[in-house]
Amino acid sequence: MKEIDKAVLIIAQEKEAYRKALDLAKEKHNSLKQKDLQRLDEVVKKEQGALFEIKLAQQKREKILREVASAMQLPPEELNLRTLAQLAPDRQKENIENLRVEFSKLVDEYKRQDTINRRIIEDELDYIGFVMNFSTREGSAANNYDQAGNTGREPAYRAGLFDQKA
Repeated sequence: MKEIDKAVLIIAQEKEAYRKALDLAKEKHNSLKQKDLQRLDEVVKKEQGALFEIKLAQQKREKILREVASAMQLPPEELNLRTLAQLAPDRQKENIENLRVEFSKLVDEYKRQDTINRRIIEDELDYIGFVMNFSTREGSAANNYDQAGNTGREPAYRAGLFDQKA
């Protein structure tokens, strides 16, 4: 059936788009670890392009699977790669099942890498927020010394290091 051949081709293209996105996510991880912001910016731009390719491939896949479902007189929501493999001619069943397994692993690996990258970014943003809050607190002005070493503020407590009762 021609529709199944087209579906397999489109799914293989989508798998390659995910592979490209995964490679970029790994590169993004390295840029984050090395704190190479220029390289990170380049990688993010490439990653956005890869994600756009994935979106286009998903749309094509959904369209062709609707056509296959219609030809097989099945509800489109019931047609997935496993069902497609069962409906395919014998010569394609193993190929589709292998494609399904590879595709699933690739998507899972991409999600895992994306989660790791997201955590790194969130941690860095939290740290930046902490530093910004710490450095802009009202008390930070007291850390400015004049030439004589005075801060210009009277200490809140002038007692010595030890309590007199001790």
